[in-house]
Amino acid sequence: MMRACELHSLRRQEVMFKNSTGDSRNLFEFDTPNNTLRSSWEGRVTEEALLVSYSAGQRYAASHPPYRSILDFSSVTSFDVPTEALRTLGKRPPPSAAQMMFVIVAPGDLVYGLSRMFAVLGEETRPNLRVVRTMQEAYDLLEIDSPQFSPINID
Repeated sequence: MMRACELHSLRRQEVMFKNSTGDSRNLFEFDTPNNTLRSSWEGRVTEEALLVSYSAGQRYAASHPPYRSILDFSSVTSFDVPTEALRTLGKRPPPSAAQMMFVIVAPGDLVYGLSRMFAVLGEETRPNLRVVRTMQEAYDLLEIDSPQFSPINID
């Protein structure tokens, strides 16, 4: 399925992508009291890794009731995803219900700009997508006072 990177499961709730120029990790956590899924990235994000993670999110959303989402790029060291791939993802249906709030945390200028582009491209299918710079801004938007995230199984 994947050509440029190989998918490894470290724990059932964490996904690590190995590729020729470095590793990236994606940790999935859920905050039950606040009904919020958080997907946190570390390291280098590639197109292949992002697509695999997006598919995992779609599978999880299909088998669970609607929830809110945070996509956290705070610990990303490089973002090697072509704009065409973001355009394609932006046109796909969202993994969870479109009416649910979805927040992307992107502190760096490049990832923030690309995330804003994604938000504009997906305005029709993701009307409640917001892009912010900090996790606190995401919590404020979602009205989360006491986050209680725990790792989850994405299989």
